[in-house]
Amino acid sequence: MDHKRFGIKPYHSVASQHPTVNDEIQYKLLGGSIIPKKDVKEFSQNGVLFDGDEEMTPIDVVVFATGFSVKFPFLTDDILRVRKNNKVQLYKNMFPPQLKYHTLGHLKHLLEIRFASCLFNNMTSETVEVARIALRLPPFWKSNVRLWIAQCDHAFTFSGISSDDTKYSALVANLDAETLSYVSDIVLSPPNSDKYHTLSQRLITQFSDSETQKLRNCLLTFS
Repeated sequence: MDHKRFGIKPYHSVASQHPTVNDEIQYKLLGGSIIPKKDVKEFSQNGVLFDGDEEMTPIDVVVFATGFSVKFPFLTDDILRVRKNNKVQLYKNMFPPQLKYHTLGHLKHLLEIRFASCLFNNMTSETVEVARIALRLPPFWKSNVRLWIAQCDHAFTFSGISSDDTKYSALVANLDAETLSYVSDIVLSPPNSDKYHTLSQRLITQFSDSETQKLRNCLLTFS
């Protein structure tokens, strides 16, 4: 669609403002049921004078589509500042980069990215990368590994992560050096499939057996 030909070419560049999707407008413009006009110069009791026109155009209804201003009155400027033209400086369109601890995520721009990605059929690395950054697994709980794995499963579900490779890598990255030594064979030579399940089950088996052995040793000592 040639926006300039129909008189609706925007002043801004592509993707610098919110996209508008409408399959009908080009047919309405071609049929004459919608007539593009320039800016409103002034209103009268029964009409409006557009910029460039000499006569008032009679109207019945005026709809003010003035847009909106982005504001966060519950946050101070040192946390999240809105700049000119509703611009907000965010890493990956989600995290304020100036914060010492990156525990605050701003989802509005992330949702816009997801919408635009669907629009252009490109929902790939950007949204997945943000999901990976946003994921924080709980510290490894050696005394109850089964419950820790269940908590990790909920964290993956909450973050929208279902990839076996991503879940496996996140689990490995969250283990300390001592724990890794118990599963080094899986980490150094991971299976071709079900990596996350294999590693999580090994951790459950390894440390459950350890706890059972500790209890057995205690009983033998007292006996």
